[in-house]
Amino acid sequence: MKDRILVVDDDENVVSYLSIALIQEGFQCETASSASEALTILRRNGQKTVTLILTDMTMPVMSGIELLEQVQRQFPIIGVIVISGDKNLNLAVEAMKKGALDFITKPFKLEIILPRIYKAIERVRLERENREYQEYLEEKVESRTAALIEKHRSLQKLFLNTVEAIARAIEAKDLYTVGHSKRVSKYCAYIAQKMAIDVEEIHNIEVAGLLHDVGKIGIADSILGKSTKLSIDEYESIKEHPLISLKIIDPIKELGRVKEYVKYHHEKWDGTGYPDGLKGEEIPLGARILSIADAFDTMWIGRQYHAAWNLDQVIQEFKRNSGTQFDGKVVDAFIELIREDEVSFNKIRQENPPHFKTEQTHLQ
Repeated sequence: MKDRILVVDDDENVVSYLSIALIQEGFQCETASSASEALTILRRNGQKTVTLILTDMTMPVMSGIELLEQVQRQFPIIGVIVISGDKNLNLAVEAMKKGALDFITKPFKLEIILPRIYKAIERVRLERENREYQEYLEEKVESRTAALIEKHRSLQKLFLNTVEAIARAIEAKDLYTVGHSKRVSKYCAYIAQKMAIDVEEIHNIEVAGLLHDVGKIGIADSILGKSTKLSIDEYESIKEHPLISLKIIDPIKELGRVKEYVKYHHEKWDGTGYPDGLKGEEIPLGARILSIADAFDTMWIGRQYHAAWNLDQVIQEFKRNSGTQFDGKVVDAFIELIREDEVSFNKIRQENPPHFKTEQTHLQ
């Protein structure tokens, strides 16, 4: 049997719809019509029997956010997804800040919500492994053995896997960005190594590449997936995602400088970017690198609003925007990197076929 999921909603139709779908998917499923009933079930059965809670936001007496807070305090190893008919961005940010793994708006389709449930469960499993390891460290703090060192390496891998799981959960909202964050992270590492940045900073920039779009969980799917030009209001909404990302990851002390890179990856060298209009070297180098890596993937793999470009077009675009949108030194390093190793970039293209027809490229 798969994991046990607790569905909490005062709407019988939603509870019935979700529970039937989850059981058909092979999950064990319990239901509750209120937050207090859900807490009673958890106290009776114990937290290890439930992996994930799907809770409605608006319920009588105790809201989904209040339930989330209670679960965080009393049953911290259980993951929570908040579901709401209200598309208010502030609610999504509040839920994520309080520990929700995802925020899903009604109405929803099974083909959309099921992948996000699987990603949330993967995150819970990773966090449980991490918690078990932390407990192990507390018990074995005096024992510096080879086994402990290996476990530490496993923890580092676990952290990166957790970050990737978050990124994949976000990208599941948009067919055209699947794998985007992982590719951007890889480009960031390439550029940073080319610029002879120290190992610790390379790691920070790489992690920032994985996390840079996590704030898009608070952007409406209709905006993210739009194939035509965005309205002014829609563009303003998109511009919020770096700050939403920062709000979500800010409590994680271990991320340190990663937070700056995520926040400022849409700043421009000439000061016309967002969110703070930083200019030139006011923009952290990690954010300048991330900006180029992010733009490159959009051009190289393509999006719903434009076809993928070949490398000559990409290089010309970077040259055209060098010293305005992008830091010229980083542009020069990246162009040199592309010309030195076209095979690797071509391989990425082969592993991630463009979503739209590309123009003829000298690499094919």
